[in-house]
Amino acid sequence: MAIISPRRYIERQITLSKGKIISWVGESDDRKPKRGIFESVAGEIRKFLRNENQKNVIIVPGLRGIGKTTLLFQAYDHFNSKFAEEKILYLACDDIDNFDLDLTEVLDAYERFILKSGLESLGKDEKVLIFLDEAHYQQDWAQKVKSYSDRSENLLFVVTGPSALSLEITSDLARRKKDFDMFPLNFPEYLKIKGMSDNDSNIMLHEKDIDKLKKAVFGDIDSDLRKNRIENIVTTLRNKYLTKFYPWEPKLEEFLLYGGFPFCVGQDELEIHEDILEVCDRIGQEDLPLVSSVGKSGKVAKNGLNALQLIADNPTFSLRRIAESIGNISRESVSNLLRGYEKAGLIQILKPYGSAKEMTRKANEYYLASPTVQASLWQRVGGLTGDPEQLGKLWETYVVNSLARFKRDLINLEDIFYDYQEGGADFILRMAGGNLVAMEVGWGSKDVRQVMKTLNRVDGEYGIVISDQAEGHREIETEKGKYDLHFLPKEIFMLL
Repeated sequence: MAIISPRRYIERQITLSKGKIISWVGESDDRKPKRGIFESVAGEIRKFLRNENQKNVIIVPGLRGIGKTTLLFQAYDHFNSKFAEEKILYLACDDIDNFDLDLTEVLDAYERFILKSGLESLGKDEKVLIFLDEAHYQQDWAQKVKSYSDRSENLLFVVTGPSALSLEITSDLARRKKDFDMFPLNFPEYLKIKGMSDNDSNIMLHEKDIDKLKKAVFGDIDSDLRKNRIENIVTTLRNKYLTKFYPWEPKLEEFLLYGGFPFCVGQDELEIHEDILEVCDRIGQEDLPLVSSVGKSGKVAKNGLNALQLIADNPTFSLRRIAESIGNISRESVSNLLRGYEKAGLIQILKPYGSAKEMTRKANEYYLASPTVQASLWQRVGGLTGDPEQLGKLWETYVVNSLARFKRDLINLEDIFYDYQEGGADFILRMAGGNLVAMEVGWGSKDVRQVMKTLNRVDGEYGIVISDQAEGHREIETEKGKYDLHFLPKEIFMLL
């Protein structure tokens, strides 16, 4: 039985939401910086206000602790003046669940006692904006959201939850929604939140400059044009940005070790790792049972952390080896754990590149969603040193997660694999049209042997080497023909 009536709850929520803005957004002279995703979401809300939006549900899936609630309150604060009083609403589904209420009861009370009219009667200029945080805490949330969004084009939902949120959407709701995936911080966002500056001038990376480099490296263009574009953009980015925070390498190391989440900024190093481990623990206890067949127990959470610990040390582990290393757990349970962590956004899973048979026989690779999670797991067992070998592993994790973001943003990048053959490149990218790109990543210097081995094996289109002091272009001839290799300095890739 609910301990509060739906009407009382909604009245309480409206009052509390307005008071929470400062705690989540900051004072007027000390506002929290907005991440890049804010403008994407804000752009859809503006379209809604102009009656230009055909979608009336915005989905923002992402890992716990990366700032989804802050994003919603920043949007609440930004658009509050654009809506009539009490026609902008923030609801936290975990809070609704704590009061033993149902989302439908709460929305019905909002419609009846606050709007005081049916959604169908909303006029063209009577817009209603509802922010629905952590939707996965409400069973059948997608069906409930659809039932309300169906009733009026003047109602817009912005919904957050774990990375698996989109998997729960019905086909009917899919036609109404637009997704904006939210990830842990990238390096430019970290610089922005950290407030790093040069001569009192904030470093502001323009998205158009970054997009140019992404399209040059991964776009569907011929080799000569790719070569010229990469070289020109690298020069521009170095002169325009890198000179502002030289020396950049200590800042990159700090980011990899301690800067993957917004809440990390301003904390001491030990607190950062403790809080990130708590995030991992809560994902195991609270999120996994909601997005997978994993149960809810202390044993599950402990097994999950131990599985993540193995992944932190070596991304290539078979389910059998993980099960044997943890002990008293089946391969099926390990598989459920890892699939759950993937759905929750805590790990990326890369398959081996090869035939269907090879992909079945070979182990997957598992990468944590942020290098800072990896560093926290090393700290958990007293193994964090920050030496070049560990930094190289953290850098590889960062590159994998960057590629996952690019896959969502770039039409031409279809999938990411790893090369299971010994001595091959780190990654194989499948581009639109089936062309393959070999990529090698290094913290220090790298030669071309690994990329060339993979290009020869899969008959790839071109290769990319990301490392220290790597720059320019080389054309290498083999028995299969000529291959173009593009060298991208580490300090340039970190700006993407």
